[in-house]
Amino acid sequence: MKINIIKAIVVLLVLQLCTVCDMPKTEPIAQIKINTSEAPAKRWEDALISGNGEMGIMDHGNPKKEKIILNHELLYEYIGTESIKPPEIADVASKAKQLIKETKYREAKNEILKHAKEKGFNGIYGQAHTIQPVL
Repeated sequence: MKINIIKAIVVLLVLQLCTVCDMPKTEPIAQIKINTSEAPAKRWEDALISGNGEMGIMDHGNPKKEKIILNHELLYEYIGTESIKPPEIADVASKAKQLIKETKYREAKNEILKHAKEKGFNGIYGQAHTIQPVL
């Protein structure tokens, strides 16, 4: 009786080993991606970043004095203004760039605002001075 039980256990082990050996090799399900730094960030531009386009995080990487900055797009978006189209300012862009090169920032901004107003743009909340042009 003991020999039959031992034979049965051996047969089961052999069958188990055969089953495992015949299994197809598969690729790992997911690869681990690591974002590292050798030293803590001294400036916010050097922080380790992550996000999905809507939310973001910046980790400065100092475990003794941790600094983590969280962001969300709604902090920077005018809510309720998604349907407002930006003004067409391509006609005045070269002139504004030249004024900026001459360090005439206020004149460049005023030129853009004047041009946008002439094109019918009245600002986000009906006031043209709320525009912050980026050139």
